[in-house]
This record gives sequence, C-alpha cells and structure tokens, in this order.
Amino acid sequence: MATINTTYANLSSSQSAFEIRFSFLELEDIKVAVKPNGQSEYITKTVNTDYTLSGITVTFNSALSAGDSVQISRATKVKSPRHKFAAGSTITAKSLNDNAKQMVFALEEVEAKTDTGPSGGSKNHIYVNPSNTDDWTITSGAIQTTHLGANSVDSDQYVDGSIDTIHIADDQVTYGKIQNIVTANRVLGRASAGEVQEVQVATAMIADDAVTYAKMQDIGTANRVLGRASTGEVQEVQVTGAMIAANTVTASNLVVGAAIPVGTVIWYAGSTAPSGYLKCNGDTLPNNSTTAVQGITADWTTLYAIVGANLPDLRGEFIRGFDDGKGTDSGRTIRSFQTDSWKEHQHIFGGDDSVGVGTWDSAGAAYNYNRDANSDHGNAGRGYVTSRDTTGSNNTTTYGDTETRSRNIALLACIKY
Repeated sequence: MATINTTYANLSSSQSAFEIRFSFLELEDIKVAVKPNGQSEYITKTVNTDYTLSGITVTFNSALSAGDSVQISRATKVKSPRHKFAAGSTITAKSLNDNAKQMVFALEEVEAKTDTGPSGGSKNHIYVNPSNTDDWTITSGAIQTTHLGANSVDSDQYVDGSIDTIHIADDQVTYGKIQNIVTANRVLGRASAGEVQEVQVATAMIADDAVTYAKMQDIGTANRVLGRASTGEVQEVQVTGAMIAANTVTASNLVVGAAIPVGTVIWYAGSTAPSGYLKCNGDTLPNNSTTAVQGITADWTTLYAIVGANLPDLRGEFIRGFDDGKGTDSGRTIRSFQTDSWKEHQHIFGGDDSVGVGTWDSAGAAYNYNRDANSDHGNAGRGYVTSRDTTGSNNTTTYGDTETRSRNIALLACIKY
C-alpha cells in the first residue's frame, strides 16, 4: 500500500514547519490535522487560517507545543481529470502522467480507507456509493457511545426540541442547573432589568408533600432577589380565605398573645394563669432573663420596665380607671393603691321618724327611745337604744358586714409578659 500521509507524533519540542513526505499532484489535495497533547482525537485545520503551504512544507501560523501530534495526508480530487484533451491539442507526457497519477492516487486513498480496494457497497460501518466512490456514507446505527470523544457533542449539535423528559435521567436536573428566573426572563425578552414576569406553577407540577417548610425562602429575601422590595422592606403578601383549607389553622399554629403588648392585664376564669401570663399577686419581678417567676423562666426586662420590681397585686381588689389629668380622682399615680372610704354626708330625721329622748332605768338600759313628732304614745318605740355615752348620745344596734361592696364575681387577674 502506498504512503498517503505523514505523521509527526508527540513532538519533543515546540515546532512550526513540517515536511510533506509523500507524492501529491497539487497543494489543494493536502489536508492537515492536529491532536493536542493529552487529547485522543485529531482536529482538522484550515489552510491559510491555521497554516500555509509552500512546496513540500506545511508551516503553522502559531507554533505547536511539545507533546502535540500532526498528521499530513492526501485527498486527491477525482471528480474531473487533471488535464482534458481536445482534438488537435498537444498531448504532453506530464499531462498523461498527471492524469494517471490522479487515478492511482485516488485508488490508493480508497484502498487505505476501505482496506478492500475501490469496490462499492457496505464496508462494515461505511457505505460506498458504487456509482461515485467519492460518496461515502456512515451506515445507520454505526456510531456508538464508545466512538464519541470526550466533549465531542455540544449544544450546537442539538436539534431544537430533541431533548424531552424521557431523555433526562431521574434527579439529573439540579437547582444549580436551573437558570435564575430574572436572568432568564431578560434573555428571553420577557422582562427588562428589575422586572419579573409572573410564573405560574400548577398544582399538577408539584409532587405530593414535595414543598416543605425548609424549601420556602424567607419572603423578605425572596422579594429583594426578585427586585420587588429593597433591603429592609417586604412586599405585602395577602392570604385569602380560599388559600386556607378548612380546619387547617389550629391553636398550636398561632403564636399566643402575638398581638397583645407586654404589661396587658386580663381577667381569667381559671385558677392558673394561661400561657404567656403571670398572676397579678405582687410577686417580686427580676430585671433579667435567668430568674424564675411563678415557676417560669423568661426575659422579664420588658415587663420590669413597665411595672417595676413587683407585679401588681390585684387579689380581692376593684379596678378604677387612671385619672390621667381628668380631675375626678386627682393626685393618683399609675398602679397606686387607694383605701376604702365614705363620702361625707348627713342623715336627716323628721315627722314619724324623729328620734326623741328615751327614759333610762337605774341600770342604764333604755326601755323607750322614740317620741313621735306628732303625738306621744308612751312605749310605742320602734327599737331599743343599747347604750349611751357620757355626753348622753344614743347608739343603735350594730348592723352590716366587714366591708362595703357591690355585687361581684371573682376572676383571676393576669398580666402579659
């Protein structure tokens, strides 16, 4: 078999010029390929762009590196003869030889490619057109994965729409492979910088129980990333009733007292303070977060700043609104205590209710204390005077309870901490 190529494998040093060591008819029949150091495939180069040809020398525009390999080969064109003869034209030996070499070189190249000569038909993985031996076709299904070099198939080789769901292995599309929605919308012309087009995810696109609490981004962070609010701002999010399933919001999902300020006093129908509250029983209140109060350890500093070193003691007490400058109960300070009292008054007697002077026996006991204002009927008194002081004042029988009060119901006073 004749030599139709020259290979310079694994260059020992940087080199630019290489000799063509086989016969050829024209420089346009010369093909050049380079295999960079460490790679397994030769890459075809372009004349003038990557290298130049002169005589029997190939010169690269940029020198190759040590370890690179160069393959210079011949591909003789056979679609038309090198020389065409017409009646009466001069036939030279060179013309005849060139045409003969053209045929010989082409046959040598076909033989080198097929190992069987220039016959047509299937050549294992290659089909040669019998009517045009320059027409070579790779048979269907001949290219397997093992025939593909690393990184040989890139996005330029994909036909639009050729990658569908069945060609994506399970769990192969990770978060890192999903383009930022803002960037994607700008690239696609759907939204300009700072704007985000609405993206709707249908329920059918989300697997059951696939969106967990840990997968939900903080709304403040999300809005800033999407350009909807600046740092420190959160766009309003409205949750409608239709978005909440029946009976899904239970007491355990609500923060107890979230909208009730610290120091608020409530009346509770139970004998133990509810969660988030202390009994208003005058207990000492520390200004720290380490000391337990009523068996509870919490940060007491906010409540301390409101009520001071002791909880209000509302056990058995009635509550009166703080005067706060009105003048009805002047001189009071917030949470100050006030004793009971009677407003100054007089009892006026007249007519049948007049109280006269009684007659006292020798032991000092009265037997009649009433004298009717209109008539005197002796022992027709309405009661008995039980004692008299040294000045002659008369005292009636003691009547009543240990305090003055209105009708009431006992409830437990509690304070929010």
